[in-house]
Amino acid sequence: MFKVTKTETVDAIYAEIEEDLRNQYCLAFTLDKGNTVGYDIIHLAVGKQKGLVIQARDGYYFGQ
Repeated sequence: MFKVTKTETVDAIYAEIEEDLRNQYCLAFTLDKGNTVGYDIIHLAVGKQKGLVIQARDGYYFGQ
């Protein structure tokens, strides 16, 4: 959520959103054949470069 204030203008907020969208990655993988239904936790990490932030959900549900 972004809140427009006197110091945080709409233009500044759009610039921040644009920067976030420019730096997205998509990860893909396959489940083990034995796993058919459940919830799996996502673990992501970055290298030693400072100043990086990971924004991801905690996990996901799979199967039916």
